[in-house]
Amino acid sequence: MLNILLVNPPSPGIYNWIGLKLPPLGLAYLASTLEQANNRVKIVDLQVEPKKELEKNLKTCDLVGITCETNKAFEALKIAELAKKEGRLVVLGGYHATFCDEELLNTGFVDYIVRGEGEYIFPQLVKVLEDNQSPHSVLGISFREEGKIIRTPLAPPPLNLDEVPFPRRDLLPLSKYWMTQVEGEPLVNMVTSRGCPFGCSFCASSQFSGKKWRARSPENVIEELRHIYFDLGYRAVAFVDDNFTLSPARAEGICDKIEQEKMKIKW
Repeated sequence: MLNILLVNPPSPGIYNWIGLKLPPLGLAYLASTLEQANNRVKIVDLQVEPKKELEKNLKTCDLVGITCETNKAFEALKIAELAKKEGRLVVLGGYHATFCDEELLNTGFVDYIVRGEGEYIFPQLVKVLEDNQSPHSVLGISFREEGKIIRTPLAPPPLNLDEVPFPRRDLLPLSKYWMTQVEGEPLVNMVTSRGCPFGCSFCASSQFSGKKWRARSPENVIEELRHIYFDLGYRAVAFVDDNFTLSPARAEGICDKIEQEKMKIKW
């Protein structure tokens, strides 16, 4: 069992300037599968939390996982450098890390890169590291070995998304995101499908998540919505799928179930 710190770097981009701040769903999903594998997980979101939270938790963790999107890459490397000074293992994931793994590994601040969807790759990597085994057996990672970049074969993404545990939103300071609203209602994000069959040249989605569209069932979606609505008290939801309506029948099924549950949701 390892103590794992997951970090979302601050965003210097337009969303931050206009005050649009949403929970880092990717890290919350990782927390769910890491905890299923009997690890202890803490999330620090530097969008909304002070740097001292990062510094405090770096002293007690074994391994640091950092989201690395392109607009956050420089901030991610600053965090990685801090973590290495504390003697921690550093793992990066996300879009920028997936496509620019060599550049990031060559900084000397990063030990491993998780490429693509990491819910099951990351726990496998953690297990291998904890058992002092070779990382070559873990699909979907990149690392340096004897001065060379090693890329293991791509890992298949989760096919049945209904089997992926819900994101651990309770590990996040949810009240600090409530400034992001729709018509006066605090907004929370949610993803109900992944992948894109179209492969547009301007978009990384199909390269990151694959061209096979994978969708959660309406029943699974409504179960998470119940938690968001009744337990967490949200009344506005952003479905952040690349292709929420690719199957109109599924989208209508979700809408029907929202009506059946009598949820008054803005989305």
